[in-house]
Amino acid sequence: LNGEMESIYDIPNTIESIRHEENSIKFSGSIYLNFLDEETLKEQFFLEIRRPNGYSVKTPMSINGNQYTANIILENSSFSIKGKWKFFITVYHDTQSFRFPMYVRNEKARENTVEFFLPTHRETMQFRTKVINGKIYAHTRYLSIRPNNIYFEREQSIVTVTMEFTKDKIEIFNKNETDIFLRLRQRDTNEFISIKMDNEVKEDVITIYTKIDYSILGYDALDRPRRWDLFIGVETIQSQYIDFRIINNDINKYKNSTTYVFENQRDCYFFEFYGTRYNKLSLVYSRARLNKFVSKFYMKDHHFYLEGQIYFESDFVRDNIQYTPYIEY
Repeated sequence: LNGEMESIYDIPNTIESIRHEENSIKFSGSIYLNFLDEETLKEQFFLEIRRPNGYSVKTPMSINGNQYTANIILENSSFSIKGKWKFFITVYHDTQSFRFPMYVRNEKARENTVEFFLPTHRETMQFRTKVINGKIYAHTRYLSIRPNNIYFEREQSIVTVTMEFTKDKIEIFNKNETDIFLRLRQRDTNEFISIKMDNEVKEDVITIYTKIDYSILGYDALDRPRRWDLFIGVETIQSQYIDFRIINNDINKYKNSTTYVFENQRDCYFFEFYGTRYNKLSLVYSRARLNKFVSKFYMKDHHFYLEGQIYFESDFVRDNIQYTPYIEY
């Protein structure tokens, strides 16, 4: 090894303990640096968790003899990128940095599997470690949940949303003391609206339901659609939420039954539930869709004439709202 950083291919080390405590991950283990010279030992050692694209989260290592500790303070953006992460000891030497894999002894593999939920500014991230061939990795993913069935029943501006799950669908629903919320995240502002849900348990089926009054989302004039993404949220002791993105393959079958249309002095608008590209449940507030086309145009007596059709797409709008179209130029 010659005592030169450029010649070191590995640093003997093991992770012996990983703990998640509130807003931090605490690490401890062994590291053997006896073969390094005194000058090298003055360099900075970091515990780094790194994505293949180069994004990383790191923290200084405190080394005492052959033992080390490290503490990563968790923030909303710490692990906001989903995918696979690798663990390294990163050493800064002069103007360069060197990374060395971190290991877990086989008998410690189970102890060093940790899982926790980390709320981000958009969704809740699941962080879970895994040991493969003695090396430790982490996987992050956004939480989601698929109801067995989902129903909508609308009366004017109020829609009742009902979802059915089997008990084994999500373990946290089985806790009677847990409050469950329907959570709506506004995409432009990342602000959440939380609506408490009631629940009923019959045999192995859990039914949760609530009412949404469209008026709580506002009746503002719009220059473009406003959208909300929907989650089932479970409130934690720290007054935070573990949010599960709602996914349903049949959601677009119910779009028309959820449509609420209204008018003001400016325009005609509608609210509507819909499924995104990946069948995730969302809600849109937009100007009502207006179909318009010209079938004929001609000149007569020095006047320019247009003939065609103009109508709102929704049958509900056509039957219930009186409107007078005109051309503006």
